[in-house]
Amino acid sequence: MNDELQSAIYRLLKRFVSRQVLALRAIEEMRPAKMFMRNNDYSVQKYIEANEVSANFPTIGYTGENNEWQYFFHGAGCRLTHTITQEPVEWDAPDVNAFDSYWFVNWLEWLLNYEATGEDATIVRKAFDSYGGTFREFVFAQTQGLEKAGLVAPSGQPNWNKYTLT
Repeated sequence: MNDELQSAIYRLLKRFVSRQVLALRAIEEMRPAKMFMRNNDYSVQKYIEANEVSANFPTIGYTGENNEWQYFFHGAGCRLTHTITQEPVEWDAPDVNAFDSYWFVNWLEWLLNYEATGEDATIVRKAFDSYGGTFREFVFAQTQGLEKAGLVAPSGQPNWNKYTLT
């Protein structure tokens, strides 16, 4: 991976990870019991209270100041989709600095279609155009390059596709 491409991918990855805070906020507001793993707080009473909050919100709905995000709660996480731009933001609790490489692929694919003229998007698009495989294979190869460079590391979660920014 050339330095320009690696830098562009890393900047976009940091941007993607920073967007995960939106999913964290939705979880904290509507599914606080999911955060017990993060806070290492296993009080039964607090867990019951957190689950009572969850009962007030359906699994699928809308959130945001203007209900601009559609949410879907799953497992330990939340997927948000912006109702206008269709930006996908997906994250699993508990580490907001950890990311799923499949979800990064989805977000990056959206970004390249939505933000056609950004410098980093242009660098990535040009590199992908000369790549011989699928977009997922391309992004996974770039993520592995970031791991070799010490910029990301396996998150320690059971899924092999989870990484953490270093």
